[in-house]
Amino acid sequence: MRHIAVLLLVLSIAPAQYLTLNTKLRKHVPIPTGDWCAGNTGYEANGQRYLLQTRGTGGLAIVNTTIPENASVVGSLTGISVKEIKCWNNFAYATTDSGPTRVIDLTNPTAPAVVSSSIVGAHALQIEGDRLYLNRASQSVIEIRDLAANHLNPPLLGTISGGNHDSKPYGNRLLVFGGTGTSKIMDVTNPAAPVQLGSITPAGYDHFGAQFEVGGQMYMFILTEGTGGQAYLYNITNPASISLVTTYITSSALSIHNILIKGKYAFISYYKDGVRILDLSNPASLQEVGIFDPNASNASGGLYTGTWDVYPYHDSFYMGEMYNTIGANTQGAWIVDFFPTFGNGSAGTGGLTPSQWWTNGPAFPGNADFALRMIDGRPNSACVLAVGFSNTLWNGGPLPAAIAPGVMLNVSLDAMFNLVTNVNGGASLPIAIPAGFGGTFYTQWAVFDPGVPAGVAVTKGGIIRI
Repeated sequence: MRHIAVLLLVLSIAPAQYLTLNTKLRKHVPIPTGDWCAGNTGYEANGQRYLLQTRGTGGLAIVNTTIPENASVVGSLTGISVKEIKCWNNFAYATTDSGPTRVIDLTNPTAPAVVSSSIVGAHALQIEGDRLYLNRASQSVIEIRDLAANHLNPPLLGTISGGNHDSKPYGNRLLVFGGTGTSKIMDVTNPAAPVQLGSITPAGYDHFGAQFEVGGQMYMFILTEGTGGQAYLYNITNPASISLVTTYITSSALSIHNILIKGKYAFISYYKDGVRILDLSNPASLQEVGIFDPNASNASGGLYTGTWDVYPYHDSFYMGEMYNTIGANTQGAWIVDFFPTFGNGSAGTGGLTPSQWWTNGPAFPGNADFALRMIDGRPNSACVLAVGFSNTLWNGGPLPAAIAPGVMLNVSLDAMFNLVTNVNGGASLPIAIPAGFGGTFYTQWAVFDPGVPAGVAVTKGGIIRI
C-alpha cells in the first residue's frame, strides 16, 4: 500500500480544529439535529447555482450557493426520505433503498415539487445522457432506464445482474462496483445486451470508483469501503488486461467512501478524514494536494461517520458531513474553495498575506469560464499576475528567489498581467481555456503596498494543470 505524504509546509490547523490543505471554507450550511446528510448534488438555473442537500428522513433542502458566503436554504421538501440524488434537465431524481425513487420538479427551486413516485427505490443512482442507472444493491441488479422516453416513469432498457452496489457511467461504458469483491467494465451501447469488457478484484468491498485519462492511457479508481478501506488505481487502457498502478490510503483505522474527478484532480470523500484531493497528473505517483476536514480530531462517531459525499462541479466544492460533532453541529454542507499552492507568500498592510484561488476551476480543456483571482491584497492598488512555465528556474537562476527581504519569487516570469485590486483588495483575470489545450503552468500575484518595508506583498505560488 502506498501512503501519500502530506506536504507539511502548507498543512495547517484552521480555527475550530479544521484540518486544511490548499482549501478555504466559504460557508457551512448545517442541518437540524436528528437529520442525516448523505448524497448531495449541484443544480443550475437562470444564472443561479444550487446545492441539493439530502437530509435523510428530513427530506431535501435547496441551497442557493451563487454567492457562497451568502448560501442559504431557499426551498425544501419534507415528509419524504432522501439518501441519493442526481439531476436531469429541470428534474431531480431522489432515492432510498426502500424506495420509491421520486421525481422532483426544480423549475422553481424555491418551491420544489414531487411530480412522480412511480420509480422503484435504489441504494444509489447515476444519470448519463438520457439514461437513469438504478443500482438496486439489495436486489443485486442495475436497472437501465430511458428518461427521454418518459421522465416520470422511465421504461426499462436493460439490466445487469450480480452484486452491483454502485456504478459510474461514461458514455457507453459503465463501471460496475459489485460490493462483492469484483468490479466490471461493461459496454452498454446496447443496454438490452450489455457486454463485459473486463473485470478486477480488489482486496476489499468494492464500493465506488471513477475513470480518467492521462497521456493516452485510461485509469480507473476502485474504492473499498470498510476498516482500512482505500483507493486502488488500475490501468484499464486494455480492459481485458487490467493492471494495478498504485494505492492511496490515509489511515488503516478508517474507511474511504466516494470519488468524483474534475480536470486533473480526484475529490474523495473519506468519511472521518473529510475530503482529500489528489493530483492525477502522474498516476504512478499520486500526490495529496488538498484537504478539508471539519472534524480533524475524529472525536466522535463510528467508522461510517463524517464526509459522505463531495460535489466538485461548481465554483467551490460541496461536501456532505454527517453525524460528527465536536461541541457544535458539524453536520450539513460545507462549501469550500480549493487551489494547489507551493512556496511562501508575504504579508501586506495589516498583516494579511494575499492568497490566490480560481473561479470555475480546476482548469480543463474547453473551460471557457475559468478565471484566476486573488484576495486579501491592499485595496485599490496596482497588482501583477505572473504566469510561468517553471517553478524551479528563471533567468538562469534557481527558484524560489528573494526579490526583497522576506519576499520570494516562486515562478518564472514568462507572462505578466497588470491589474488593480478592488475596494476589498481582490482582483480577477478571466482565462478561457481552449478545447484541446493542455499543460502545466505556475502562477503568483504581487500587490504593490507602500505600507510594508518591501513595498509589495505576494501570494504563494500556484499550480495550474490542464
